[in-house]
Amino acid sequence: MKKIILLSTLLIFTIILSAQEKTEIEKFSAATGTVLILGYTDKGKLETDPSYPKEGISFQTRVIGTPSRPNGTKGIKISICDFRGNCQNSFIDDNEIDDLISGLEYISKITPDVTTQESFEVSYTTLGGFKVTVYSKSDGGLGLAIKSTGSSQLFVSLDTATALIANLENARP
Repeated sequence: MKKIILLSTLLIFTIILSAQEKTEIEKFSAATGTVLILGYTDKGKLETDPSYPKEGISFQTRVIGTPSRPNGTKGIKISICDFRGNCQNSFIDDNEIDDLISGLEYISKITPDVTTQESFEVSYTTLGGFKVTVYSKSDGGLGLAIKSTGSSQLFVSLDTATALIANLENARP
């Protein structure tokens, strides 16, 4: 019985640790006992609905280092803000940007014949919790859902994917 409890505890602990996997930017940012140098440049905002000026997606180039490694880790911070201005952030490591752009290019060209089913979703998710999903709408059209870690999610037109790619390219460190 003790072995079962021990194994169960170890399994739960392993699941919790793997669920909390962090990007290199997040790991570097959380370092303690050392001097951290954070450089960042705001790279603009993609407005998703002009009638809600607080809503949109903001991009920020980030470089985090130490005095001995000033360019230690590079990436992009993406902030998803809903119409109330509630924002959630996702971090994308430099080595994930090309894959994200390729994933966005693929899913932006999806058509309803991707499956034989009536409804579908096709998504791409980064390590930092940034998720983009193309989905079938009830009217037969296609929509794009953009989600960050937490609960912030935007529902926009599929052509927003092209602007998203352009903004990612612009924010590349």
